[in-house]
Amino acid sequence: MQTANDNITAITSTEFDSALKPENDELDSASKAEKDVEAEKCLSIITLLSEDEKEKAARTSYKYLVASTSATSKDGDNSEKPPPPSTEERDKYAMAMARRHLRAENGNEKKALQKMRNTIEYRDKMKIDVIRQCFTKNESDVTPPPEEEEEYQYHIDNLAPNLLEGKLFVRGYSKDDRALYISRAHLFEARGYDTEWFLKYNIYTLERAIACTERATDGEIEKVIAIFDLGQYSNKVRTPLTLSKDITFCLRDHYPERLEKVFMIDAPFLFRAFYNLVYPFIDNDTKQKIVFVTGDKEKEEKLGNMISKDQSMLFMQPGGEMDTDLDMKAYLYETPFDFTCEEERNE
Repeated sequence: MQTANDNITAITSTEFDSALKPENDELDSASKAEKDVEAEKCLSIITLLSEDEKEKAARTSYKYLVASTSATSKDGDNSEKPPPPSTEERDKYAMAMARRHLRAENGNEKKALQKMRNTIEYRDKMKIDVIRQCFTKNESDVTPPPEEEEEYQYHIDNLAPNLLEGKLFVRGYSKDDRALYISRAHLFEARGYDTEWFLKYNIYTLERAIACTERATDGEIEKVIAIFDLGQYSNKVRTPLTLSKDITFCLRDHYPERLEKVFMIDAPFLFRAFYNLVYPFIDNDTKQKIVFVTGDKEKEEKLGNMISKDQSMLFMQPGGEMDTDLDMKAYLYETPFDFTCEEERNE
């Protein structure tokens, strides 16, 4: 069975060079001078970071996280461990994070540096490394110390109830290998949310989509596709406005350059009215990526161009071949974090 750990020793300089490779030829058509300016700004930003901040910035890559965790584990056994990532490797992953924030701030180094530091602090506060590793902590061949084991179990106990219901999951890929973040609105409830854990199980799913995309594209693509099934949306399942704003701010401030498209499928008038309340809080870049899709014809036109039928559930487009019955327990506890729900793995 292939896991993220299988590729730890295969991190190459070519792959790290791709950390700054512009996605979708976004900058390939620009002049070499413009590319050089962006690279210089990214280097300038990470030069101002502490060694600890650089490591945490690099760990936004799931592949780097697994490699770093495996190499620095203290299991006390005699098994041979892979060498730790080099400083050069670490810095190139950190530069990839710097580039995302730099673009979000329209090239303003000072703002990008501050936002990057804010995100590093936020990731610590929200324990995002724990979120990514708690269900599949053995992927990096690490036996956590007792205090960390307790933290992992605490997160499992609080994340699992909502995730096992299949409200949010990663399943399928676009034609260019972007993982699909899927939300089924009719499974949510309008009341009883805990803000921290609502954010964390959304973060778990987004981080997993990012990790799947990183593995599937060998790090060349950073953006994922989000798809919201709104066909059965009602007041009974409407997320409180405050929580919707929290998610919006989280994406804006801490996940820039991570969304390629956001598809709102079969949204009724009630949702569109609610969306108008949230709209002012959405950043302009994300607004341009949100696409409302209603009816079979629009689904075929707007989603069919990006996602094949064998990677689609039926609500996404006519003839979608993916079953609606999901084994969420296997998805959480048995499937590597950088694989989608029910994705086949090379044995």
